[in-house]
Amino acid sequence: MNVTEYVAGLRESELRQLSGRAAFRHLMHHHQHIVALTVSEMRLLAQETTAVNLLVTLKLSSERLQSGATRQRLYWHIRGDARIAPFERVRSHFLKVPAPLHPYLEQCHIRAQELNAIEAIFRYAACQIETYLNHGTVKLGGCLPARRRNGRQAVAAKQ
Repeated sequence: MNVTEYVAGLRESELRQLSGRAAFRHLMHHHQHIVALTVSEMRLLAQETTAVNLLVTLKLSSERLQSGATRQRLYWHIRGDARIAPFERVRSHFLKVPAPLHPYLEQCHIRAQELNAIEAIFRYAACQIETYLNHGTVKLGGCLPARRRNGRQAVAAKQ
């Protein structure tokens, strides 16, 4: 299976023939499924870092967007601090973390970045397909129905 097949959920020949509302609905549901799997993995990673009972943990945050979609993100948190901590600040607390766990936290950070990116890409793609199915257009600058932005009209779908 090549990358195209995995990402789109379709074989290359099927991807070329992608047409019709049912095919786009299938693709949208596939993308939503990838988002759900990604969020599940995010939740597990956050629980894993919490279970280690360290000063630093990953937290899963949910935010409702204007489009109606929910953005899920992993953020670092330092116990006793209410703010989101960039990883550089997490590194500054490594003196209070056992040395054998430093590479583990580095790997958790890399995986959190990957999961955040996968979630964002597939959530946006699913939202764009949903917008296309509902309105027949795709907005270039976000995931809301087509509107004018900076004097430009959203791209209309070819009939």
